[in-house]
Amino acid sequence: MWDVLISTLTSLTTKPQRKPPFWSDKNRAVKRILIVCFLFFALGTTQAQKFQDTIPFRNDLGLIIIPLDFNGEVKHFAFDTGAQYTVAYDWAKKVLKPTRKTMTIVSSSGRRSRMRFYKSGTIKIASRKVTGHRILNTPANDIFSCYKIDGILGVDIIQLLNWKIDFKNKYLILYPSTFFPEETKDMHALEFSYYKKTPNVYLRRKQTRFKFLLDTGASGHPNISKKDYNLMGLDKYEQLKVYSGTFDVNGIFTSTAPKVFQFPESTSGQAILQPIVFYNNLKSSKLGNRLWKDQSLFLSLKKQKLFVSEQNINSTYQAYSCTLGFKDGKMLVMKIVEGSDAWKSGLRQGAEVKALDGKQFSNFCDLYQYQSARFAKNQPLTLTLTNGKTLVVSRQAYLE
Repeated sequence: MWDVLISTLTSLTTKPQRKPPFWSDKNRAVKRILIVCFLFFALGTTQAQKFQDTIPFRNDLGLIIIPLDFNGEVKHFAFDTGAQYTVAYDWAKKVLKPTRKTMTIVSSSGRRSRMRFYKSGTIKIASRKVTGHRILNTPANDIFSCYKIDGILGVDIIQLLNWKIDFKNKYLILYPSTFFPEETKDMHALEFSYYKKTPNVYLRRKQTRFKFLLDTGASGHPNISKKDYNLMGLDKYEQLKVYSGTFDVNGIFTSTAPKVFQFPESTSGQAILQPIVFYNNLKSSKLGNRLWKDQSLFLSLKKQKLFVSEQNINSTYQAYSCTLGFKDGKMLVMKIVEGSDAWKSGLRQGAEVKALDGKQFSNFCDLYQYQSARFAKNQPLTLTLTNGKTLVVSRQAYLE
């Protein structure tokens, strides 16, 4: 303050002098400072814009589906941390240059597929560019084609960036792989690792450490594979037996008959979780997107960091006792709860249903979307069976 006052008094008591031009030697230092300030401001503005790449996503099938630009053409890919490689559905072999390299991929159902790599050219994810990369190609399938899903974005590309995933508001934010926004300080770190293109989350229960694949390509509740863990003492927990199944990367449905129960309170880093778990015979144990309902995640694969917005996650299980799928031109029972009214009526997984709410459906997409919309509004479904009888199933809360 005194320096300012002295300077002001001096200017009032001394004889005014003609100011030198801005480009004179006396002002070069000031000019350099202004240039540095301008460059710093410009860099800061560029960085701020760089850190604000936001992509809204759609969540058909419970997935995270985002637009990507492949050499000027927009494609829609499912963001899948459970996939080690990026895969295109059929179109890559038509427009991209093939390589000699092939790879055998084993899907979640255990099916083995031999795929060829193709040079992907320039991939744009919002403003970010990925060049010099290769992606796999596999045949198209009815399930993903009718939802306009052109491929699977795997961790080979996901690992190049950091990501915020807002499941409630349905958007992603992209960041450089070394950048962590301020909001992560208010989030809760999970016990997490990323090794050999496999992201794992660890839950601790008493003396046991359970390892789960972080799989954003799985839409449902977490599952524990019988191949990984032999769970003893399940009889003391309330449970359901549900005849259901999963779709793999090739759109192939694999049926399972898991025991469904609420996993007891467990810890993962700073978080406390009580997930609904499907104990089944799938290839691996994984955490699906249903666990993160209304949550936000921040994911950094390269730095092996995963944060969640809420410290306590206590999942619930609500479902229809019976839902339908579509195969070979027919509506079939895809999922059914053992012991439910639908079960007692004689329905079993794979049984044909003539109509749903008096309607006929000709593809999986329309049928799935119709059931999802009814479920969201808590509206019942009326099934017309092959014998002409009708059966009403309602949304129910289980394991409470």
